[in-house]
Amino acid sequence: MHLLRLLVVLCVVVCHGQDLPKVPAALAGDHSLGGAGVRGRLTHKGTRYITEVLSKSLLSVAVASDAPHAPVDVPVQSSSVKLSNFKLKLGDLSLTKHASVELLPPNQIFVILQNLDLTLTSEINGKVSSEESAGQLILHSKNYKVEMAVKITRNDKNTPSFSVEKCKSGQGWESEAEYNGKLSGAQLNVLKASATKSASEIFEAALCPRIVNAVEGHLNERMSLLDPKISLAATTDDQLIEDIKSKLSKRRHQRDILTDERSLRVRRAEGQAFNISTFNLGRANNLFLDYSIVSDPRVTQFGVEIDSNGEISLKTSEKTPFGPIDVPLPQNDNGADSMLQIIVSDFIPNTLMFHGHDIGLFNTRVDPSTPQFGSIMRTSCDLSTGSLFCIGDLLPTMRKQHPNQRVAMHFKTIQAPVLLFRPASMGGIAFSLLGHIDVLTLDNGDGKDKLIGAFGIEIAANMKMRLTNTMVKGKVNLEKIKLTSRSPKVLLQEELDDAGLLGREVLQRMVNDILKDGIPIPVHPLFRLNKPKVKVINRALLIQADFDLNERLMDELTGNHLFA
Repeated sequence: MHLLRLLVVLCVVVCHGQDLPKVPAALAGDHSLGGAGVRGRLTHKGTRYITEVLSKSLLSVAVASDAPHAPVDVPVQSSSVKLSNFKLKLGDLSLTKHASVELLPPNQIFVILQNLDLTLTSEINGKVSSEESAGQLILHSKNYKVEMAVKITRNDKNTPSFSVEKCKSGQGWESEAEYNGKLSGAQLNVLKASATKSASEIFEAALCPRIVNAVEGHLNERMSLLDPKISLAATTDDQLIEDIKSKLSKRRHQRDILTDERSLRVRRAEGQAFNISTFNLGRANNLFLDYSIVSDPRVTQFGVEIDSNGEISLKTSEKTPFGPIDVPLPQNDNGADSMLQIIVSDFIPNTLMFHGHDIGLFNTRVDPSTPQFGSIMRTSCDLSTGSLFCIGDLLPTMRKQHPNQRVAMHFKTIQAPVLLFRPASMGGIAFSLLGHIDVLTLDNGDGKDKLIGAFGIEIAANMKMRLTNTMVKGKVNLEKIKLTSRSPKVLLQEELDDAGLLGREVLQRMVNDILKDGIPIPVHPLFRLNKPKVKVINRALLIQADFDLNERLMDELTGNHLFA
């Protein structure tokens, strides 16, 4: 056990080099700046599911809204009556599947909402056969149908935007009319027959302006409030919902949203950490994942396709100096049984490591106070020290020159680590790391740490991986561990060589033990993957999955309680 701890201490680092380029050589040829790090495709199945969920919420918003609408003249024999002040009431939408979808390239979705239990109430004025009709007209349909064409584009905040290009009543549904007023007998029957005959135009005039307002006003406004850059420390439902409500409140009071929200997000990020089980990523709370889309959404024969950035970086940092390799989505129907297909470029983990390196995300100090490793951080050890094995046993020259000293090691990366996705036929997933470690003694007369030597470690490994609903799980096989002395009089190269040779199998076991619980995948909180399948392709992962929409967040984006 002591040997295991010691070897891990020695092997947590990477090789020291001189004048290394800022961009690692393995990524130097990735010049597609501003390209798509993530390509997503909602298949026909996924598009139908989202339409079903969205339409239920938006219909509820639409019928409850007071969107402006024009009155309707209904022909009644040789004259007409005027209907105005429409009120709508929607029945239970959960009783039936009501949405059908057709994809219309290059950027439209044709939606038919059918079997709607819809009641329309309106004021009526005018004469029927010289009799005043003033009162109330009620139209009710148990199977109303409305058709609309929705166009998807990209707004100036690089988030999706929707516009209703066409909205009209469909065909093949029935309605019945009721009337509250003074008419009776033949005049009443004529009015009801005329209203039923014109029901298509009446429902259309009442509902379509409300649908347009719900989509182009209500939904688009709230979509624009979702910051496309989300802190790795702030991806929970409560935080995103708080952000939306806060922005809505500021907008209603005509405050400066941009200034206030920027400071809010910074304060929130400073107080929280992005915790990955077993790993210390506390310093990642200033990193943001960019969900912004890089081109207009496309509608193809295979589904709705959206290319997004995927970069992980500091909020205010410059653009990453390398880009994603262009990996297209599959041009076939092999994924039609899944709701979602995603191409995830290795650009994403590499941006995390690139900017993480810049902020010292991977810098670590191991000393006698470090849990599990503290007892071996000594140059000399015996029964009196409480440990029969220590770091001095692997580095005897250091032990001889600095006996009876407590020791600290300070690790830093000297270049961003690299992770390359590759299929097994191309060598598998590759991971490499270069870094530098300083060795310090702590029991010095002046009470200060004293630098006594330094060395570097170069690690190269490959990894096999699989995907669960929320985690990437991997198994590592170390191919190379190279320790390089920077202080040959204290840290002899042959002693470091022996330490590296002994540490290969131990480090491999240790890393696999750490990875056994998996690493969470940052997925946008609107989506929750269900039984995903993963395939490693050259420089990317192809993920195919069904998903559930986060109904709580969706309700906040579309629900009536935010519409006021």
